[in-house]
Amino acid sequence: MNHHERLYQTRLLMSEIETSVSNLTDYFADRESMPSLFYDGTSDAAVMLGKFDELKLSLRLAYYSIADEWNNIISNDVRRHEVGKYIKSYRRLRMYCQDLYKTSSDDHEKSAWVFNGSSIIRSYAELFAEMNDEMTVILEFYSNNDIAHPQRCSSLEGIAKSLKRYVEGVDDEFFESLILRQRPPVQKVKWLGKRNEACLFAIHFGLDDYQMNQAFVFKCHTRTYRPLKISSDKPNNAYETYDIYNILKKYSIFLKTTHQKESLSISSTTKLSGNST
Repeated sequence: MNHHERLYQTRLLMSEIETSVSNLTDYFADRESMPSLFYDGTSDAAVMLGKFDELKLSLRLAYYSIADEWNNIISNDVRRHEVGKYIKSYRRLRMYCQDLYKTSSDDHEKSAWVFNGSSIIRSYAELFAEMNDEMTVILEFYSNNDIAHPQRCSSLEGIAKSLKRYVEGVDDEFFESLILRQRPPVQKVKWLGKRNEACLFAIHFGLDDYQMNQAFVFKCHTRTYRPLKISSDKPNNAYETYDIYNILKKYSIFLKTTHQKESLSISSTTKLSGNST
């Protein structure tokens, strides 16, 4: 099997497994988008179990093939695009497997029944962790030269580390999924900063109330949780007076066109009346 066939066949295999992983994630999260009323997850669990060894071998052989051809790939637009499609499929399956790992871990009894006691979900997580380490150079190249998003001038690489005082326990993929694909996480995470700082984040990346509340839970002054409302929780002072501004402005390339009038790229002299909350 040559380089091109290897990438194509591995993409097909990842697509097949991705469907099963997505169905199982919805099942464990009790979503309404499950395949049928009689769905119990066992058929898709069988796919994950039956395809794991094949996937493990295919991913490693695909990596070897890319590594061997790397100089030819990065200097040729067509070959770079071909590998870019492969990397896009790889990242998507990795994200779905991460989501399944999170949702299934909340119900060990259900997971044990569906997978007949197998720890295959953990095996997938460990496989992707291993492959991420092997593919560091390749993944970084396609983060900075993302063929799937030609309008992007840079990546969100490092944003999780930059925002760790506001959101803990997530990685760059969490923010890429939310910001670039408008796909909320399976489980909400706590926003550790102030509500007005969360609004700055939302305005900067063009996210609305619904998307923010699907991704995060927010404390209010009474220490209970209530949904974020950007129109009433937004900052009252100039944006640059908030610490989070200096982080967000590094990623200004991702501002959504429809929200540019409210973006953080406005003049630093712009002032809003009132006090900080």
